[in-house]
Amino acid sequence: MVYKGMISNGPTKSIYAIKRLNFMSNQGAPEFWVEVKLLSRLRHCNLVHLIGYCNGGKEMALVYEYMHNGSLFDHLHKKGTILTWPQRLKICIGAAHGLDYLHTGTGTQHKVIHRDMKSSNILLDQNYAANIADLGFAKVGPTNQTHTHVSTTVKGTFGYMDPNYF
Repeated sequence: MVYKGMISNGPTKSIYAIKRLNFMSNQGAPEFWVEVKLLSRLRHCNLVHLIGYCNGGKEMALVYEYMHNGSLFDHLHKKGTILTWPQRLKICIGAAHGLDYLHTGTGTQHKVIHRDMKSSNILLDQNYAANIADLGFAKVGPTNQTHTHVSTTVKGTFGYMDPNYF
């Protein structure tokens, strides 16, 4: 569940998105910690910014910069928004820059593979700039190798993943 929240500091008001894990579910804690660890280390204009998190007993929540225009999925399938070709191109290029940052080592010795890239995980700010979100399924690996000893189970959304990967 994602909530819109506002924090007032005198005359200044900041809006945030709060993603709350369902404490009744046995799933989500590993993905929560992957996202906290990755977004705490990564900074790029095309990645959603993690502001903070809460790990209070059964309550686990992530606090993000608020994306005023929702997800690309919403604009393509729900809202009936007509995105112009320049807007679509800007969104595609922004998402590509974010993926390039993740895949090429992010200025560190590691690359990040998102593993759940889809239109609902591309969030749009007030200027329709693309921000990649939901890194909970991401996998970290060394940048200097094309094949590694790291094995993993398949994760992601069926229909959005490479059939060879699946």
